[in-house]
Amino acid sequence: MTVGVFGGVRAPIQSRSGTVPRNYVILQDVTTNGVSAPVFEELSPDNEVVWKWTWTDFVQPPAGAMGDWCHGNSLTIDLDKDEVYANCRWLGLVKTSYRNPAFQWHLPAAYGGQGMGNIAFSPTSSQYSDTHDPEIHDDGTIIFFDNGGWDGVVGEEGNPNGYHSRVVEYEIDETAKTATLVWEFPEDFDVDSWYKTDFYIPSWGDADRLANGDVLITAGVRYTTVQSRAFEVTKQDGRVVWAFKLPLNFGMYRSERLSPPPLVHAIQ
Repeated sequence: MTVGVFGGVRAPIQSRSGTVPRNYVILQDVTTNGVSAPVFEELSPDNEVVWKWTWTDFVQPPAGAMGDWCHGNSLTIDLDKDEVYANCRWLGLVKTSYRNPAFQWHLPAAYGGQGMGNIAFSPTSSQYSDTHDPEIHDDGTIIFFDNGGWDGVVGEEGNPNGYHSRVVEYEIDETAKTATLVWEFPEDFDVDSWYKTDFYIPSWGDADRLANGDVLITAGVRYTTVQSRAFEVTKQDGRVVWAFKLPLNFGMYRSERLSPPPLVHAIQ
């Protein structure tokens, strides 16, 4: 599995076998007639463009679209399965093939994707608002950080506009064209009041399934009255195993769990 672009950051691409050269994928927003849309380009180590994926080849902006209509923030490529997953914050997740890219499905966001998409949420009320960091799993599930809406402010404690972030996981049935909600945090879990009332991350966010089955969640903001925090929760009962907070006005976009070798090595 390859993780390509996250928020415009270049990241390596290679197959599970490791036989493909370590190319890179880069995101750029291209504006046409006042409407911006993401274009992903795969570059060789010599900076040659060897592959290109353009959002508007698969999802067209509706009448009246303007500005940052899509807001691309993530691309995941699986060379072995010939799969591409491209995410726009305001519009949701699109799946295509990698070789000769062809549209397969669009899981729409409620915020800006009204009337779009060909995958239905089950239940309908479980539809995400606007998302970061879709993590695609081999078991057919995808986990998202659902920001919960945008009020134009980088970070606010207390949610004066009633927005609330969450983490959601859906099981995708590509034949039935359904996305069934299988897990959500904080939902009805017995957790500290912050997760119930003040968990609102308007700009960033990350959720990763860990090897032990828990979920690592990154709630990052950069604001003078709100602290970024990362925390790990159990799937079964939503228990917060651990959490840490950064000083005020220090942000973080994503976080990763570092594992034993080969990822982590003792300093000799």
